[in-house]
Amino acid sequence: AQIKSTEVERWTWVINEYLRSNGLLNLSIEITNTLRKQIIKVLQKSVEEGWGIEETVRQLNTAKFPKWMATRIVRTELAKATNTGAYVGAMDAGIELEKMWISATDSRTRFIPRNKYDHLHMDGKIVGMDDGFVVPSLENVESLLYPGDPKGSAGNLINCRCCVAFV
Repeated sequence: AQIKSTEVERWTWVINEYLRSNGLLNLSIEITNTLRKQIIKVLQKSVEEGWGIEETVRQLNTAKFPKWMATRIVRTELAKATNTGAYVGAMDAGIELEKMWISATDSRTRFIPRNKYDHLHMDGKIVGMDDGFVVPSLENVESLLYPGDPKGSAGNLINCRCCVAFV
């Protein structure tokens, strides 16, 4: 099925609204409210223009944010926002769906015992739309609605490249 432009507009609106209200709230560094607004503006433009991570990082790369930090912020915030948008879109679909966790499966994917959280073994896990994904952890049990769920801990969110799909 072809995606209608109104669906893309709604998805973009949901992501931008998420960034506006929730973006950059759980950073591992302190930033001013003014800088937060500037970063969110860049992230929103990234969504609207369809930039990739590298272009978004280029736009964000400033003296206050070295490239490694800008990349971490962009990857984390856009993953949280796009997975939120996907979840909202699936909820609006009007059909019964389940959701699947899709992990980036490479040498950087977090797994126990190298990391405290395990996203590698989450790959392909399917749960109901209202159910949470229980992510294996050495610290605590977290149930996330989708990868990048803002209620997750920093260890589950920062630099996560996982996404959610619907079946």
